[in-house]
Amino acid sequence: MTFTIHRFGQSIEILATSTGLTIRAPQDLSKRENWPADALAATGAWRTSVEIEQLLESGFAETRDGAIHIPYSNFEPIQREMPVSLIGAWSPHSPFLLKIDRKSDVGRPDFQYRYSFLLAGQPVHIDRLGYYVRRGATSNVFLLDFQMYSLVEAMDTFNALAPAAKTPQESWLTFAKVKGCATEVGAALDSTLKNNDVIVPSTLGLDMREDEDGALTFLPKCAELAEADFHQVFERNADAEKLYSLDRPGLGRVRIVLTDAQHQVLQRMKRVRRVKGPLKEQLKRDPVQAFDGIADHIDLPYGDRVVGVGDFRFAPTPKPSNSESKMAELWRGEGSLQADALREAEGSEDSSTSSQIGGTTIDGDGSALHEGGPPVGGTHGAGALWGDAPELDAVEPAGAPSKKYLLIETNEESVRDELVSEAEVASQFARSLSEIGRTTHRLESRGLENRFCFDRRDLDEPRCV
Repeated sequence: MTFTIHRFGQSIEILATSTGLTIRAPQDLSKRENWPADALAATGAWRTSVEIEQLLESGFAETRDGAIHIPYSNFEPIQREMPVSLIGAWSPHSPFLLKIDRKSDVGRPDFQYRYSFLLAGQPVHIDRLGYYVRRGATSNVFLLDFQMYSLVEAMDTFNALAPAAKTPQESWLTFAKVKGCATEVGAALDSTLKNNDVIVPSTLGLDMREDEDGALTFLPKCAELAEADFHQVFERNADAEKLYSLDRPGLGRVRIVLTDAQHQVLQRMKRVRRVKGPLKEQLKRDPVQAFDGIADHIDLPYGDRVVGVGDFRFAPTPKPSNSESKMAELWRGEGSLQADALREAEGSEDSSTSSQIGGTTIDGDGSALHEGGPPVGGTHGAGALWGDAPELDAVEPAGAPSKKYLLIETNEESVRDELVSEAEVASQFARSLSEIGRTTHRLESRGLENRFCFDRRDLDEPRCV
């Protein structure tokens, strides 16, 4: 199925297809000089030919099977970034409203969205191809705006999923998008959909709670929820969930839906429960070790000099020739820092409290034990504590995502700014001295030598010294 949007002359036509807008002709249309004379003489043809060249050059359009194709996925950036009118030049904006109903309940495998377009409050038959809708009674083609397109596209994409793929997490993630877009376009929701609320945290943060006995526990937080509510549902279950339900008196039920990456973050948090001893202090000082490989999915509390998490920026520094042995010891020591801390903990007082961190039992005093075995040793460092985290000396396979590191403020910019500021002050002072010297020279040339007059407003006459 295609919709004819417009024609130029006898040979060029613009069509809406299932994947995008297509400009089709027997000849190559990538250059305006290739257009037939009768087509180029039509109203708007010259502008369209220029816009096609611009879209091809920018990568928003492509040549496919002898035609020019503009994918629907490029419509939003085109309308945002480029002053072209090709997309909507011959299709007026849609006048239709949307009514959304459902089959079954959100989260069930047989759930589906059912929606209809309304005109003057009455349903109308509509066919849709991407951003374009055609009214059955008149065959007129209209253009949907980005929010309306996103809404119906999300519902159609979800409805097309196999029942097994309609997991509770996927169902509520889609519903969050559907309800958000429905609110923006003024779509009418049935009562059940209207009374359900969904929160998808924009970012996750870390709370570090210390109990009265000093034990450390990691807890999540986000801007969209009160911390007490998030802590409550997080601690309700032993394992991290992808979907939480929160009952708020008078406000109904709210679902908290996490992406896969956010779920991994909560899984790591679950491993840090009631930790004591040296490990506790190390986690408080450097919590990123608990989130190795996924640290860019959580906002961590760092010191003032830490500016974030990202790829390591190597800055080569010359090394004195006589420091080789000390530097080697330093690097070896960094790899075994956690092991040293754990060995120190072996001699501390035993405690009955323990917790599990990635398959490693963390005793109440902070020492790490294999399941039923001796303390962790070797040079694998803190990575050994988290089970699925890679070891420090492991070789990463080709194409594997790069590790993330703490990015530290080196003070280079602040020092440079301070030096520049001092240089400007010194330059201004030097200019002032130079001006005073020139003034003195002028006075001396008039025979006044070192006599300077100052206007004293508290005296009747100027005073000379």
